[in-house]
Amino acid sequence: MGRAQTAMDQGTVASAKPSFMAERATIPSFLFVGLNVADALLTQYLLGIGGIEFNVGPRFYLGLGGNNLILAKGLLAVAVVIVLIWFGKARLLRVLNWGMVAVLFLNVICVLAYLAGFYGWF
Repeated sequence: MGRAQTAMDQGTVASAKPSFMAERATIPSFLFVGLNVADALLTQYLLGIGGIEFNVGPRFYLGLGGNNLILAKGLLAVAVVIVLIWFGKARLLRVLNWGMVAVLFLNVICVLAYLAGFYGWF
């Protein structure tokens, strides 16, 4: 009974660690998914007003039409969050969030440039 009890104790300790990491990563995780969805929405807006997508990956989903880009970016962001939490690298979400903020900033600049009348540079 001693070995079985020790194995059970180790199992509960091991299972407590991922939940602690997941708990610490909740806000950055939702932020990362939200920033990716916001990026997809801004990208679709820019494409609707005549912009082009420079990233090769999303071009495939754009060819399918509809809201596939939003769905694809959202699901990919969720997958990234799950993998990072699973491998204990949830701290990387902070860096990824700042990267997505920079991407959104550039998208907003493109939208503002369009609204200001600079049509040809983006």
